[in-house]
Amino acid sequence: MGFFDKKIDEEPRTEIVSTPKTTDAGIRPRRDCECYIAHGVTVEGKITGSASVGIDGDFDGQLDISSTLMVGESGTFQGEIKAKDVVVSGTVNGDISADNLLEVHPT
Repeated sequence: MGFFDKKIDEEPRTEIVSTPKTTDAGIRPRRDCECYIAHGVTVEGKITGSASVGIDGDFDGQLDISSTLMVGESGTFQGEIKAKDVVVSGTVNGDISADNLLEVHPT
């Protein structure tokens, strides 16, 4: 049987590729956040709004957003958090109020 004898009506193969969840501990917040505080940066004050926030640096103050806060493995947060979703892979010292989801990773 040669190459040209192959059936044409065979179904094409479908490959399913799994993508990692955006909240895995190894995912850096800046990939998913509209506002990002990088490692090595310290911010003091208040953040409000509707944009998502990622912290790999240090934040001291208040955060009140209607979106997601992601504190990365190298991130530290000192203060009060009010957000729709909160994902913590780093350090948080203070009060957390999450309307929908609070996810804390072992890191």
